[in-house]
Amino acid sequence: MLLWVACAAATPTKDDKQAVEIAAWLKQRPEVDAILPSARADVQIGGWPVEILGFADHATYRDQWPLLNSQSDTWDRVRDGNGAHTGKVGGSGLGMGVGL
Repeated sequence: MLLWVACAAATPTKDDKQAVEIAAWLKQRPEVDAILPSARADVQIGGWPVEILGFADHATYRDQWPLLNSQSDTWDRVRDGNGAHTGKVGGSGLGMGVGL
């Protein structure tokens, strides 16, 4: 079972409090293997609109997220802050490529 729970506010809102409650409930469920937090932000890079996604390093992503083109250590590089995964069109539009 995969469920996305995001809570990241210094002053929790109603939704953040609910996310914390959901995460606590999920931790008690034997069928839940992991709770994988994520975050997103819309920014501009080189004048292009870009959606940035942040996610926890976990086998679920490594095993289930198909990559069209990558190096053998791509997930480790992303985890360590030395790489990024890009969409097919967005990466080429920003001059990105495998190993760059």
